[in-house]
Amino acid sequence: DADLRVVPDAVFGATLQYFTGDKRHNVLLREIALSKGFTLNEYGLFRLKRRSASDSRRPGILIVCKTEEEIYQKLGMDMPPPELRVGGDEIEAAQKHELPHLISYGSVKGDLQTQTEWSDGAASIAEMARAAQNVGLSYIAVTDHTKSLAFINGLDDERIAQQMKEIERMNKKNRVFTIFSGTECDIRKDGSLDLSDASLAQLDWVGVSIHSHFHFSRAEQTKRIIKAISNPHVDCFFHPTCRLIGKREPIEFDFDEVLAAAKKHRVAMEIDCAPERSDLRDIHVREAVRAGVRLVIDTDAHAPEHFNFIPLGEAIARRGWARKTDVLNTKTAKELKAYLAKKK
Repeated sequence: DADLRVVPDAVFGATLQYFTGDKRHNVLLREIALSKGFTLNEYGLFRLKRRSASDSRRPGILIVCKTEEEIYQKLGMDMPPPELRVGGDEIEAAQKHELPHLISYGSVKGDLQTQTEWSDGAASIAEMARAAQNVGLSYIAVTDHTKSLAFINGLDDERIAQQMKEIERMNKKNRVFTIFSGTECDIRKDGSLDLSDASLAQLDWVGVSIHSHFHFSRAEQTKRIIKAISNPHVDCFFHPTCRLIGKREPIEFDFDEVLAAAKKHRVAMEIDCAPERSDLRDIHVREAVRAGVRLVIDTDAHAPEHFNFIPLGEAIARRGWARKTDVLNTKTAKELKAYLAKKK
């Protein structure tokens, strides 16, 4: 079901503001209006006027209502983007003019988690690269699964070396689009990784992820993850909470401890924007931003059409107060190469 509200252009801004965001945000905003001698509703911002000697008040002169921006401006605030209107600290940030300049849609320049027919993907490396280029991306990282996931033909060290040679040949033929050699390396039960350090050192991009032992205790899982991301070759922790919406609950681990380790070892945390994952979720993104840990926005593409999910990841990042500078794959391919070279 949906309600349709039709209003004159003259009050559109007030109505839009009223019906956008969490109810708590509007309650706080109306309290601010009252403290300044105004009243705010879906028809506009009004100046209060005395009705009797008892000092009860009623709406008087209409001040503004055409745009959201002018309503917030009259209340002495910046306008929080719709994604931030949850009735939390966005109000104070708006009053102090400290709202973040959120990452804008279309900022992501490359996808750093893609699977191909080398493991469980539906298309070749060339087909995935072409599909990414068609949606406006300028690079991808090929991150097929590793040998622990034998049932989906995960790659061992030998096949990784073969794949790297194929990617190198393709990059020599196409100077416009870049393919990074990479992996979605499985984190084993004890926190060790599923490829040798020698192989990991040769790859452009190393992502690690959990695909088993989801029911470890919080302490065991935290220890396992920290051991994995402490490996000096690791660049990113893929879909960290492992959730599958409606199918699998998130794993339990100490997120703050993992963030501290990620910052220490310069490991990025992924926003996997495949709809069934949406992992990290917005509250975790906010914590990562506060901790100074870089993010990446990936589709976890297993087929060419999956690259269309990128705006979903950008939306999660925006809800988590992420700026463009917080997200690694807003860099160009050249800038990302320089970042990774410096990290290594």
